[in-house]
Amino acid sequence: PVDYESRSSYSFSVEVLNPIVDPRFLRRGPFKDRASIRVAVLDADEPPRFSRSRYHMDVSENCPPACTVGRVSAVDPDTGLTNNIRFSIDPQSDPEALFRISSETGLITTAMELDREREHWHNITVIATQRDNPSQVSRVLVFIETLDLNDNAPELDRQYTTALCDSSNAGQVVQVLRAIDRDEGGNDSTVYFSIPPESGVALNFSVRDSGG
Repeated sequence: PVDYESRSSYSFSVEVLNPIVDPRFLRRGPFKDRASIRVAVLDADEPPRFSRSRYHMDVSENCPPACTVGRVSAVDPDTGLTNNIRFSIDPQSDPEALFRISSETGLITTAMELDREREHWHNITVIATQRDNPSQVSRVLVFIETLDLNDNAPELDRQYTTALCDSSNAGQVVQVLRAIDRDEGGNDSTVYFSIPPESGVALNFSVRDSGG
């Protein structure tokens, strides 16, 4: 295949010759000829070309709407211009409409706050359309990672129901409680347990920390 944007013409020579010559006419030679050939490559309209085959971006969770995620770019390979491209997000790849994109600049922003604990990755498809020829369309995948913020309080790993005999001695273990932190790396951090002093049971029970 030939590519107009890489090379618009080719020049070469073609030689034709007579492989068998009657000896009686050798003095009339040479029995060959040569011609110069120039082939011009015609320009065909091609779809926009993104600067990358795929994009990886990230954004912090709980970032307010209109928070910047990143930018995609594309060029019209026929002209080398970028102002002939219109960007959009394939709605099927973003059914909740969590993101917006500037049709002029390709800047991607959030449309609402994101929650990493609900969804860590968002994979959307960005469409680039040639303005003067809407049939020329390209698509690219954009992988958006939601970065974690320490925005979740620890919580017990389950609901506890505990029974205790009325003859139990002081210092007896009643129940071992465990807590979890849904933030990234939260289970590696220390969780502290306590009974509020104003609670009526603070006179009867105490909590001893043992690393969460």
